[in-house]
Amino acid sequence: ADHFEFSIVCIKSMKRPSVRTRDPRPTPPPLSSNRRPSHYRRRRNDSPAHRYRRLVIHVILVIVAITFSKMRTKHRDNRNNNNNDQPPHDPFNITEEEQQNFHPVVIFPRVYVTDNSADAQNGKKKKMKRKTTIYRLLDRSNNALPNASTLVIRDEHNNPVFLTNPTSSSPSSSTSSWLLSKKDQTKYNATLYTVGKHGEQRLHMDSAEMFQHKTKQIDGYSKKRNIHMGIDLGGPIGTKVHAFCDGILHSVGYGDYGYVNMVVEHHVQPPPPQQQRQEKQEKQEKHPTTKKIWALYGRLDAKTSNPNQKTVGQTVKRGEVLGRLGNSDKNGGWSFPRVHFQISIMAPTTHDMPAVVSRVDRNSALVNYPDPRIVLGPLY
Repeated sequence: ADHFEFSIVCIKSMKRPSVRTRDPRPTPPPLSSNRRPSHYRRRRNDSPAHRYRRLVIHVILVIVAITFSKMRTKHRDNRNNNNNDQPPHDPFNITEEEQQNFHPVVIFPRVYVTDNSADAQNGKKKKMKRKTTIYRLLDRSNNALPNASTLVIRDEHNNPVFLTNPTSSSPSSSTSSWLLSKKDQTKYNATLYTVGKHGEQRLHMDSAEMFQHKTKQIDGYSKKRNIHMGIDLGGPIGTKVHAFCDGILHSVGYGDYGYVNMVVEHHVQPPPPQQQRQEKQEKQEKHPTTKKIWALYGRLDAKTSNPNQKTVGQTVKRGEVLGRLGNSDKNGGWSFPRVHFQISIMAPTTHDMPAVVSRVDRNSALVNYPDPRIVLGPLY
């Protein structure tokens, strides 16, 4: 065993020693030297010109991303605003006879219009005149021009007719032959009888602190709110505001800026007995005999609509004057007198409803607060 271990030691000692590979990089200078060694030289991609180029590319990409996001948001808002022109969804199943029996909330003025259509058989123009309502349809969406509006009248079928207006943000889409005289059109281009749309986004109007408060809730709706859930009916100071149907007073009280809000629980009566039996035979009556609609009449003049003179539970008759339109000091600081009309499928907890909601709550709010055109008729 001793001879075997001795032989292994001899063989190991006869092996060729390993050759150390030389480091191709030069040895660094001592740390005390201020000179930067050559192997620490910057790479070509880390040059000042390349860093500046990368910064420019990053800035361009950020600008493109922000622009694309704004375009997508604008497209979504325009799509939502365009959907407002569609026929409203009616969860109450209001019939045409019931709608015609409703009293106007605000009575608009009436003017004479002429029929400019030609007779298909004789080729002669008709000379027919009739009286119809007239008002201005306002556009308060985020992409609208300042004070944009369109003059609107009603045709023989009570459908809205949009007249040409130089202050309108969109051209007229009406094909009706009913025309208004230039004198009346010039007169009513600045009329105070106006209509504000339901469901449109108002970034420039609803910018007050109360609408930007993230924690303040009205019936469970909070966050930054700018989507309108009612219809604004404008008119001169002192214009009467009527109840559209019979009901009882649900609640009344002062708003945030001194105006009066009034909620009425309206009871829409069923159709006549003969028509009711016919609907039962056709299996079309899927709703209860008495329909309850809670309506908010907001921003009324506090002097003419004193809550102390109202009693919760008192009877409200069709066409009864609930209040009047006040000036800007008594109407929440708005530049024009108007009443905020809003309907609900459920009873509110207070004398107020969320007049505007956030974009996140828009779909659920449209279900709880339907389009008031169900009651007011085809205003636009």
